Amino acid sequence: MDKEYAKERRKELKAAGICTTCAKRPAVKGFAKCEHCRSITKKHSDKRSKQREERRKAGVCTECGVNSVADNRRRCDECNAKIKAARLKIKLGSTTEESSRESRADSLCWHCDNYGCMWRNFLKPVKGWTAEPKGDAVCVGDGGLRTTVKTYKVKECPEFKRTKHYDNDDTWESGLVSE
Repeated sequence: MDKEYAKERRKELKAAGICTTCAKRPAVKGFAKCEHCRSITKKHSDKRSKQREERRKAGVCTECGVNSVADNRRRCDECNAKIKAARLKIKLGSTTEESSRESRADSLCWHCDNYGCMWRNFLKPVKGWTAEPKGDAVCVGDGGLRTTVKTYKVKECPEFKRTKHYDNDDTWESGLVSE
């Protein structure tokens, strides 16, 4: 099944008030799933939580259940490295920290505190911004659905609100990237 079709199908089911998992029963009010599918999801979640707790008590990694870990840690170095690489890949379409830092340095969005922004909330370009396309990135949405989105290097934005943390950064001047 094509990702776009699946996404559109879930959207239609949700709008019709039908469970987006089984597509058979009415969804519980305020949720996308029916009571039956919600209970199955809860059972899986509870089982995974119990498994993690048992592994933690045994002193092994809560992810793989094989490698031992220090008292103050939950995951082994191997699993931590895998998770870190996956997070970077999902966030930026890359697995290296270096390219992560480069991406953050060259776009205003990484230094913006505007949580009402169309780009941050809906991945829709902001009207009046100056930006150049950079490529694609994989994002994880509701229910773990992965979608590919266009990414941009934002140079100017009318909705930019400087992050206080970056106020002393020489490369940022009044919302514009110094070239």
